[in-house]
Amino acid sequence: MINRKSIRYIFTVCIILTFLFLLSLITVFLKSYHDPRWRVFDFNSRQATEGDIYNTAEIPVIKEVRLSGKRTLRFSFTPPIKTNSWTVRSQSDNHVISEGKYPEIHFPDEPYNETFDFIPEGVSLNKDISIKISFYPQEKYAQSGLSWPDNYFSPYSSVPFSLTQPCSIDEWTGLTENDPELTEARQILNNTIDMKASALEKSEQVFSFIMEKIINSGGTPSDEMQNATPLETYRMLSTQEGRGWCENRALVYYLFANAAGVKTRLVDIAGKFGPLKLTGHYFCESWNPDQHRWYFVDPQSSVAYIKTEKGLLLNTLEIKRLFDVDVLDDCTVLAYNRETGMLETQSIEKFYNSNTGYFKGEIVIAYKFGYPKNRSYSRLKHFICYPTLLYAPFALPKLYLIKNFLVAGFLISGMIALISGSGLIVSGHRKRIRKEKF
Repeated sequence: MINRKSIRYIFTVCIILTFLFLLSLITVFLKSYHDPRWRVFDFNSRQATEGDIYNTAEIPVIKEVRLSGKRTLRFSFTPPIKTNSWTVRSQSDNHVISEGKYPEIHFPDEPYNETFDFIPEGVSLNKDISIKISFYPQEKYAQSGLSWPDNYFSPYSSVPFSLTQPCSIDEWTGLTENDPELTEARQILNNTIDMKASALEKSEQVFSFIMEKIINSGGTPSDEMQNATPLETYRMLSTQEGRGWCENRALVYYLFANAAGVKTRLVDIAGKFGPLKLTGHYFCESWNPDQHRWYFVDPQSSVAYIKTEKGLLLNTLEIKRLFDVDVLDDCTVLAYNRETGMLETQSIEKFYNSNTGYFKGEIVIAYKFGYPKNRSYSRLKHFICYPTLLYAPFALPKLYLIKNFLVAGFLISGMIALISGSGLIVSGHRKRIRKEKF
């Protein structure tokens, strides 16, 4: 039994630790949000994979594949697909492979190649699930004198593989539907764009609208501009009362695109390697529901999007890779022409020559969940749940581990203090009862 004196000691120590952890957390929190832009590695950013950044919860990912029986593969998805029954069909002849509670494929004892469609009963998916699998049995390897096990190989899947659940498109935008600036931006756009048009057409219309308003507003921003909300930024830039850099222009498109129903997030190329600044640029990515992908939008460079010869809209990371290997020749750019005031399709050379400064080299790309100056933005919620995700060619400082340690320390010490404090109250109550008896 721990005596009362020991409990009091544990309680005192834990109270002090809880206070110290809380004070440290507040310091880290304030340091993380002293500037709404991401400029250096901080406690609320972490290195991430391409899947972390480009998978979305609206498109399920394959989180697990396991053997549920002899030569039977069972698949699991995240977010979970709520259905009571799955049907798996072969694409070649539409033959039903399996029906039941779980999506499963049983393979024969012979080599087998097929693309399978996974169909959940009563569930409408944003993207159909198809997986191509080649199977080669152990017995065939044995005939060649090899001791290899059954081989299952998937060269193609319509949905990605991932061990973690992706964030939703709305989580990435960081805006709630009742955000007052979003509501006001919709009113400004009223009768300006066709809300019934496709997402890509609306993004083009929004891009033309904001470029017309802010095209002549380039210049060094004031402190007031740097601390403005997206709507305040628009007002200052559109009335020529203020000047802005790439980040200020990106904020305007970010607000109005989301107001038009074109889900858009903010992307920042920046970071420092010691005292050396790598680069600096700020732009957006919008979500195209027809192609199920994010695509690059850069108001500063007057670029509405870049696409391949086959019409595939390119995201930031894809453009970065094409820059690195110099194979952008087959791509085209939809850009705003300052002289005509129209969006025009251009060759890639002009964009390539004017933007190699920030796209080439060892850069860090930061993907952000909203903007801290948004009216509906919860800094505490984002600090706990939505760190800025970083993509880089080298290992980044793991400062987020300090934040995680402080959070864990605060919760553990606080819990122990609560338990020990309750123990002191109970033991004190029992002591009074014993005194009353005697």
